[in-house]
Amino acid sequence: MTDSNKVDELKNKASDFSDTAKEKAHDAQTQGENAFDQFKQNAEDAKEQGQEKFDEFKHDAGDKFDELKQNAEDKKDSAHSAVNEKMDEAKEKAGDFKESVEDKVEELKNTVKNKFDEFKNKF
Repeated sequence: MTDSNKVDELKNKASDFSDTAKEKAHDAQTQGENAFDQFKQNAEDAKEQGQEKFDEFKHDAGDKFDELKQNAEDKKDSAHSAVNEKMDEAKEKAGDFKESVEDKVEELKNTVKNKFDEFKNKF
């Protein structure tokens, strides 16, 4: 083999290595792009799932808030009714007690008047 043949052979090998390296670089770039696209898609999917979970949580929290608010209003109304019933009962008892006291006072007045009249008649 001559020197020029060896040089040509080395050039061919270098060209083959260059082509192989370019091919491998292109494959690596394609794999990297595919991995990046897959990562990007996974991130978008995770974002959508997160948003759905957040919206669901927000909806559930709103429902729970409305439920607690209604329960509080119901308890307030119930307590208000109970207080009104107790007030009505107290007013009724106070009225009955007042009548009873007035009757006793009237009875005592009559008794005192009768005793006084008896005492007056004796003298």
